[in-house]
Amino acid sequence: MTLLRHSAAGFAALTLDGTLGMRLAEQMRYHTGHSPSRSEITSWERSLPVLAQNLVLAGRHPRPTPTPINHGCPPMTSA
Repeated sequence: MTLLRHSAAGFAALTLDGTLGMRLAEQMRYHTGHSPSRSEITSWERSLPVLAQNLVLAGRHPRPTPTPINHGCPPMTSA
């Protein structure tokens, strides 16, 4: 499931204004009816700015193709 779709530059801008975690949580509530845990939001706020910076540095920011953020990885299973 895609929670947010933006260009790399738009994605990076959201990390700068501090609204990315809030926006992702809002979209998760809207699409699933469930709220993410505080630790998940904190994880997003810490890791996604690094991803955004790497995308911009890689020269992806001029591309019009949105960069989706997906949530809903398959559950981990124990072997």
